[in-house]
Amino acid sequence: MEAKKELTGFTPLEILKHSLLKTDFLKSENSGGGKLNNGKSLTGFTPLEVQPTPRPDDSFSANSPAAQFCESRQSAVKLLTGFTLIELLVVVAILGILVLVSTAVLSESRARSRDARRVSEIRTLHEALAMYINKNNYYPIQTTEIVINGSDAVSQVLRNEMILLGNLTDPQAGQTIAGEVFNYFYLSNTQGTTYTLRYCQETGSIIGQVRGCSNQINQ
Repeated sequence: MEAKKELTGFTPLEILKHSLLKTDFLKSENSGGGKLNNGKSLTGFTPLEVQPTPRPDDSFSANSPAAQFCESRQSAVKLLTGFTLIELLVVVAILGILVLVSTAVLSESRARSRDARRVSEIRTLHEALAMYINKNNYYPIQTTEIVINGSDAVSQVLRNEMILLGNLTDPQAGQTIAGEVFNYFYLSNTQGTTYTLRYCQETGSIIGQVRGCSNQINQ
């Protein structure tokens, strides 16, 4: 009667499971079984709380779910261990090389941009001088080579004639690059019938231009 009373409220499936668990418990009682995983006896627990003691024939093979679970956990732990010192050094070295290459490419690009500006400004000076001689029948006279920097005599004369607006000067005026001082230079003969404009280039990447300060326009 007590057994029936204990089973009151359970479904038929739970009752069957409870009966099987009790049978396993009685068989394994002499060998230390019949206890829950936490060491408590089966008394006072519902059938769903009771877990049978693992049997001797339940082997832990390499293909068992438990072994596969452990292997997956070990792989996850390996992934979380981070980089080794050698791997970090390799990454740092690669990043350093990329920075150097990027810096060199950027520097070259800026130098070419400055060279293009120099060619453009020298052409502007050439056109301004052509307008000046058409009006005055001679070029500004400077028998000693001077630097065109905006405050020079030639720039002032061209601005006074309203031929040149603003100041034209080398993007790196006064700087020494590869042993040469970068500037725009002007020189004329004593009569003002001819002149020479001399300027510099950093890369020589423009067609007809060479690296250094030997580039010039003669008129």
